[in-house]
Amino acid sequence: MKKTALILEGGSFRTMFSAGVLDVFLENEISFDYVIGVSAGALVAINYLSKQKGRVAYINTKYNNDKRYIGLTNYFQSDGVINFDFLFEYLGNSDETPFDYNTFGNRSADFEVVVTNCETGKAEYFLINDNKQEMIDITKASGSLPLISKEINIDNVSYLDGGIADSIPIQHVLDLGFEKIVVILTQDRSFTKKSLSKSVERLLRLKYRNYPSFLSTLKNRHFNYNNSLKTVHREKENGKVYLIQPDRPVKIEKIEKDKTKLESLYKSGLSSGAHHANHVKSFLKE
Repeated sequence: MKKTALILEGGSFRTMFSAGVLDVFLENEISFDYVIGVSAGALVAINYLSKQKGRVAYINTKYNNDKRYIGLTNYFQSDGVINFDFLFEYLGNSDETPFDYNTFGNRSADFEVVVTNCETGKAEYFLINDNKQEMIDITKASGSLPLISKEINIDNVSYLDGGIADSIPIQHVLDLGFEKIVVILTQDRSFTKKSLSKSVERLLRLKYRNYPSFLSTLKNRHFNYNNSLKTVHREKENGKVYLIQPDRPVKIEKIEKDKTKLESLYKSGLSSGAHHANHVKSFLKE
């Protein structure tokens, strides 16, 4: 019976914190029966499951100002401002930063990725199998942010960022019956999500006017997010959840160009991972 689970929140470049924590987990051989990643959290997850310590930090600090990776022209030439084709196909197959598909494919953990269905506005949870292209497409969909990314088509269904419908899939994991759940968030303890600004809401209505259910989910995202936070803290008190998050507000843009800020956040994750590693080991063994 599989008992231990890891939940990875997204947050674009805020996940440099998660990358630092997970690199320490790799050093300490901390593993799980099940891993679920949302948006950029799914990108961090695949590198954790391929056991490639430092790869996320290396790519995001070396290429964050490379227009092939992040740039407005990518929206017209690829699937969005963030060029996942460059990330997966160029960097993933390069001699410099190859992705270890063999280790990833031989993982012992079940791995799910959260996406949002544009038609229904609901979260869907894809269990990743051995199909390489399917893994890439689903992970791309999970990280495709509204407005700056195009919808990703999978089996004739349009998907976008998994964080829209389920940023912290704690209820989903509880429903699966896991007994010990480690949650890594990318916002500090004081954070609560606010409602959309009127200007952003107008842009979203214009862009996604053909997806009324999706728009409703976007509008109510702050309610869903904050309710998930409450569930995380309730289950922490009940002993089912071990929570790791930054100890201060994270001052990082969605598309961060300052390499120093990214390096600092990654180091914060390393420090947090070192602090929590032995506690996590004990928690998982209880």
